[in-house]
Amino acid sequence: RNASRPARLPDGVLSKMHSRFEPPGEGGGQSWESNKLVVLSADAGGPDVARLWGLLDSLWSGPVSDTNSPAVQAARKAEGRAANHQSWAHRLDNWMRRELSS
Repeated sequence: RNASRPARLPDGVLSKMHSRFEPPGEGGGQSWESNKLVVLSADAGGPDVARLWGLLDSLWSGPVSDTNSPAVQAARKAEGRAANHQSWAHRLDNWMRRELSS
């Protein structure tokens, strides 16, 4: 594909990108990579594809966590305000800002 582009990438760039590529989950990986599935079969009815659909079905069937709903955001905001109100460091910071700005 690179050879057919009007502005080709240098071969060295592609080689460097290839050498830095890490398949999911290798070298420790990230937490979001724990549910990876490698599909080895291109056959639409193969066992890997059926396993993939099974995994997707199990993930879709659970309840959705709406962590950004207005109710959840309001509760989080109220918790933060209560924590700030009880914090002597926060009150001192606000007092100092008022004194310095006047």
